[in-house]
Amino acid sequence: MAVLKGLEGIEVTVRVDNSALHEYNDDEVSNELVPIGEYQASKTVSKYIEAFTGKEFTIVMTVRALYQMDCPTLSFRVMVDGNHASNPLLRKSNYRGNNWEKKVAGIRHQLEGPSKRCSIKKFLFAEIQTTEDQAKLCSIKDDAKRIGEVGEISVRVFRKSESITSQKIFNCSLNSSPGGAVHEKALKGQSKSHGTSLGAAQPAKAGIFYHSEYLDGFDKPIGVFRFKYRSREALKNLLIIERTPEPEAAGEENNIQAKAATTQTLNSDNATTEGTRSTTSTTSRGSTNSFTTLILAAAPCSAASAKTEDSGNDYTIKDEESKEGVLESIISTEGSAIKRECGESEPSRRT
Repeated sequence: MAVLKGLEGIEVTVRVDNSALHEYNDDEVSNELVPIGEYQASKTVSKYIEAFTGKEFTIVMTVRALYQMDCPTLSFRVMVDGNHASNPLLRKSNYRGNNWEKKVAGIRHQLEGPSKRCSIKKFLFAEIQTTEDQAKLCSIKDDAKRIGEVGEISVRVFRKSESITSQKIFNCSLNSSPGGAVHEKALKGQSKSHGTSLGAAQPAKAGIFYHSEYLDGFDKPIGVFRFKYRSREALKNLLIIERTPEPEAAGEENNIQAKAATTQTLNSDNATTEGTRSTTSTTSRGSTNSFTTLILAAAPCSAASAKTEDSGNDYTIKDEESKEGVLESIISTEGSAIKRECGESEPSRRT
């Protein structure tokens, strides 16, 4: 789980099938070339996670008793691919010092009026489709802009004032879905592989909306949790995940070991061969066509080739959820010649 030093007790995870995704360290926390960027970098923890095409994911925020709440309200501003996706809050007046958990599984849409009907479209990992179609060259700039913030989930934590119930309903949206194919040049060699799309609308519980003010300012969150989601192959290309040794390399290592074993066999069998010569020349006299074949070993002989403006509105939901070679020694009664071959050989003839 992502935990920020100095903000112990507050945790954020991204889950698939109710299990937190494995997190990999990201040591390249960028900051804007302004003083406030330095501040935010000091308050940021960044991780890589693996994206699974077509799987739903949920962003989970947890506040444990270890955290000493020193403000009336904690606000969690959730961003997905650069879009404001949700803004759940924790009110101190309702916090009993026990573990508190809030899940954001998608984009909610709530109707105004007495019915307060609400629906949710759940988050899905969607693979970015690329093309080399020359017709798409004219839209490279638009594609690059659209893909710019794709592939990242972030949660900013703010200290806020006492929250007041608001009659105004604030619905979020997600406009950066990967959509149609983008020209490869739009990615400019970036490692991005996935974006977020939305599933079909499903009924959801209505929420209560609140209004509150930033105590430290919108530019000064007390913590920023970032998750860069990529395919497994992309994570390997970034050297975040170690690549599995190629089969050729593994095959060569096995061949080296086999050659060493063959050498030991040859050394130990020299004495046996000499004894066999003597025995064969004695027992095989008068039989000019007979011979004995002794297979010493079979082993490989070569390696296989093988920023939107904040509205100030928050909400809370009640009760929410190898060519194999053959090494042969042929003991012949005619001269007791020994023939060894390594590599591809014709089958031994027997008479």
